[in-house]
Amino acid sequence: MAMLRAHAMARPYSDDLRRKLLERFDQGKGNLSELAGRFGVSLGWAWKVSAARKRTGRMERPVIALEPAPDNEQALAGLLRSHPDATLVSCGGVGGQEWLRFSTHICGEW
Repeated sequence: MAMLRAHAMARPYSDDLRRKLLERFDQGKGNLSELAGRFGVSLGWAWKVSAARKRTGRMERPVIALEPAPDNEQALAGLLRSHPDATLVSCGGVGGQEWLRFSTHICGEW
């Protein structure tokens, strides 16, 4: 019988690798396909990094907040206190709080 093992998620490539690839591209030392092969990354990742820089003007990965905004956190806590049996589907519409959006991951931590 085969045993199932938990697999850790892959780690994101470093900002240093992003910077090096984009700097070589800017210097004309290859197109994205050539540089992807040289740096050992997929062409899709090289395109994604290049597109993100065009969109944001930054070489570094975007920072993603893992915590809800304080206003939303307080609103969600109040909503759950007043409706303890609310479901994820109904949370967005209870009490006229249609604007309230939250991550199911964060909600699961509560």
